[in-house]
Amino acid sequence: MYQVGICSGDKEMSARVERFILAGHRINVYKYISENELQQELLYHEVSSDILLLDLDDSENHIQLARSIQEENQHIKVIFVTENAMQAADIFEAEPTYLLLKPVCRKKLDHALDKAIQKLCAGEQSELKFFANKKLIRVLYEDIFYVESDKRYLIIYQKNRTDRMTMKLSELVKKLPSSLVRCHQSYVVNINKIIHFEKNAIVLERV
Repeated sequence: MYQVGICSGDKEMSARVERFILAGHRINVYKYISENELQQELLYHEVSSDILLLDLDDSENHIQLARSIQEENQHIKVIFVTENAMQAADIFEAEPTYLLLKPVCRKKLDHALDKAIQKLCAGEQSELKFFANKKLIRVLYEDIFYVESDKRYLIIYQKNRTDRMTMKLSELVKKLPSSLVRCHQSYVVNINKIIHFEKNAIVLERV
């Protein structure tokens, strides 16, 4: 089930949008009245929104907020809401899925959510998702260089980043695309990152 976060100081609009969503979709809705509250939730709690509706009419800079969130959480789809269509030119500084005008129309809201969900479905086929330290981690398969099995943990090596998850390597292999292959009892490598083969080794691009 997808998670939708609504960030707006306009409580009436927020309640209206929540009512529309719950009436037509099997989606969990979380409401935030400020940018700070939303950021704290994303940073410290297990709840991780898949779709964010950000109210541009708040005094806070939600366009910059959207950009910073997307840098850390590339899967999140952003829908902007405003009563001032003139702001539309600035929203493309982020990567919005849709722009809704107030008062929010249920038909337009449904269309925006459907579009966001389609993008999420496409992304789910290209990423690995798991929880670590009560936080949802998403790793694009194409960004993985190799995976190492270390006792009961798996270490996922990417460029300038590593993640650890609790799972057997044999279980992970069942989830992986054909570009990620098991080359050893303790390793999976991304064939697209291979530079060359040696007698007893596989040389990858530098992580």
